[in-house]
Amino acid sequence: MQQVRTLEIDNQTIEYTLRKRRKQKNYSLAVQREGRITLTVPYWISLRGAEKFIVEKKSWLLGVLQKYPQAVSTHVRKKHYAEHKEAAREFVQNRLVELNSVYGYTYKRISIRINTSRWGSCSEKGNLNFDYRIIFLPSHLQDYLLVHELCHLREMNHSARFWNCVALTLPNHKELRKELQKQHL
Repeated sequence: MQQVRTLEIDNQTIEYTLRKRRKQKNYSLAVQREGRITLTVPYWISLRGAEKFIVEKKSWLLGVLQKYPQAVSTHVRKKHYAEHKEAAREFVQNRLVELNSVYGYTYKRISIRINTSRWGSCSEKGNLNFDYRIIFLPSHLQDYLLVHELCHLREMNHSARFWNCVALTLPNHKELRKELQKQHL
């Protein structure tokens, strides 16, 4: 049996997968690299017993989770997204108009999403997609991200022509790119 559960520990919602196994003899608490938590217990252990074990291991667990900022529960992430999606959309639309005045490119749609690995993307159809957390970046990184995706409307690759396009408004794009790579989604 396997089920996804949530547990409140120190004002933090922890989402974990509870697995009950007939041949399991001990408790096993594991955190995968991306922050997913799995608790495997013997089949006869109650939910209360499983949660008690997690609470007993909370110091270790919270310490491990600090290494994975994206491990915030899905529920919390969706709530945060709902609270900031429209502000992000308004910011992106307004700032794109300003930055695109230099380029004059045509794009179709702007999407604001929850992404796990990319701050933004540009589709071959001309749709621009951004993670809603763009509004929490410093303004110089916001501009880098927006210009980067705008330039993909002209060059759908990272060729020298693409980087020349970015350099038109951001001559320090190499430093900005390195700085953005240090920001975690």
